[in-house]
Amino acid sequence: MRFIALFVLVFLLPFPLHAGDAPRNIILLIGDGMGLAQISAARKIRKDLSITQIKQIALMSTDSADDYVTDSAASATAMAGGVKTNNGFIGLDPNKKRLKNIFEIAKEKGLQTAVIATSRITHATPAAFVAHVDSREKELDIALQLSQSSVDLLLGGGADMFLPHKGLGGKRNDGRNLLQKQGNDKLITRSVHQYLSSDRLPQLALIETDDLPRARNRHYSLGQLLQKALSLLEKEKRGFLIMIEGSQIDWGGHKKDLDYVIEEMLDFDSAVNIALQYAKKDPHTLVLVTGDHETGGLSLLAYDKSVNRFNGYSFASRHHSGTLIPLFSFGPGSEQFQGLMENSTLGKHLVDIISSQKTK
Repeated sequence: MRFIALFVLVFLLPFPLHAGDAPRNIILLIGDGMGLAQISAARKIRKDLSITQIKQIALMSTDSADDYVTDSAASATAMAGGVKTNNGFIGLDPNKKRLKNIFEIAKEKGLQTAVIATSRITHATPAAFVAHVDSREKELDIALQLSQSSVDLLLGGGADMFLPHKGLGGKRNDGRNLLQKQGNDKLITRSVHQYLSSDRLPQLALIETDDLPRARNRHYSLGQLLQKALSLLEKEKRGFLIMIEGSQIDWGGHKKDLDYVIEEMLDFDSAVNIALQYAKKDPHTLVLVTGDHETGGLSLLAYDKSVNRFNGYSFASRHHSGTLIPLFSFGPGSEQFQGLMENSTLGKHLVDIISSQKTK
């Protein structure tokens, strides 16, 4: 009987996972500008918020190398490369030395990679996982680097950053059309319909000319964009790394518009839901959910349950704050993300996890 029991444990459970097992897939979800108050607001409007189903929670400090209050460029760079840098820097340390990011390491290990955002794909957070420039404002330079990158899927808005001004109405004055195929097999999609109906990964999926519309004005959700990416990435069965950003939570905070914040939080949560569903079916998948900083210094003061709406709230400013933000983790490797940690520590853990993958 002992032999039979041992046989069942060893042979009929082919994927036993323990706390220390390294994940094969990583999904990093970043709510830009998302702090505890933004989550609290969304949770009050939608009681079954997916993000609140994750049991393991840590707190993360977001200071940049040169300021108590970070910007998205410095914070995303810390998470992508494990090193704190100056505000405005993309993929560089404070001395402007190029940092190797987790997407570059993932490609060396043979993993598939995807970056998805509801902003321009050249915006600070998505750019920090791919590009290396000394100013987040250099979006035309970022677009050039993105067009030459090895990332398997770059999905977001900002097609005008890749197109020449003359003739095509883009933002480029160098006359270059970065969306022209140049003797390669890279697929480029220019609409959400093309992306959602594609049977293979487009290297560039620039589904809007500028930023994506805010969530209430879109007929598709961030969750749908992630679901399609997962269906295409898993075909290869060799592991993947995804960074997906809910970019406009931050913009609602800058506008002091709580409705905007909540709408974008719920849209972001649709992607968290898809990621968790996937991870529950695939025990080799690590899901991390966090923000890059809090925006607005939001305080929730009164709520009218008769209309399911906040009737008392306050934003301290139109800018970022330096408050601690939450980090939720689910899946193998999640035990590394505990207590109070720096955003660069999150990056270091990701570098270590991905570096430990077996080479392709």
